Amino acid sequence: AWGCNQYAQLGDGTRENRASPTQVRLTDGSPLTGVVEATGGYRHTLARTADGRCWAWGYGGEGQLGDGSYSYDPRLYPVAVLRGPGLPLTGVAGIAAGVYYSLAFLDDGSLWSWGDNSRYQLGDPAISSRAYAGPVLRDDTGEPLTGVVAVAAGWYHTVALTADGRIWVCGCNTYGMLGIGSETDQPRVT
Repeated sequence: AWGCNQYAQLGDGTRENRASPTQVRLTDGSPLTGVVEATGGYRHTLARTADGRCWAWGYGGEGQLGDGSYSYDPRLYPVAVLRGPGLPLTGVAGIAAGVYYSLAFLDDGSLWSWGDNSRYQLGDPAISSRAYAGPVLRDDTGEPLTGVVAVAAGWYHTVALTADGRIWVCGCNTYGMLGIGSETDQPRVT
């Protein structure tokens, strides 16, 4: 990783800006290895490793690191994303990072989200934010969305593609970016 590191989003154990690549490291100083996907959010970074785990580092004040905390003190090193206390999120097949929130879909096709939910971008209208990964819910049934094969995080909105070729959206819709024929925010994927 390289560039601005004001919020420790480079994951090298410092907050020093880097003009050339530096290796992302774990707290014991060893490199984060087995990475198959990485994505940068707003002041935080996510990585997916070949073992199906998700790692996060940088600013986590809205819970977007998924480690159970709302820490305004940035994480200098990667932390494991959790689905509950001491329960790593596993089977991760894809990731996306947005503004103060994060997403992952699993190899079982479920979609998980964590962080800020001020515009319903987590797809769960019952919460304002969450510091652990939780399921994204469907608007028509209130059940978790399944069959996800790709995901993208926008400014404050989420877009998911399912295996049947459908696109599901939730979150901020101020300028009609959800493409649903209105400018009303969507609290669950529709």
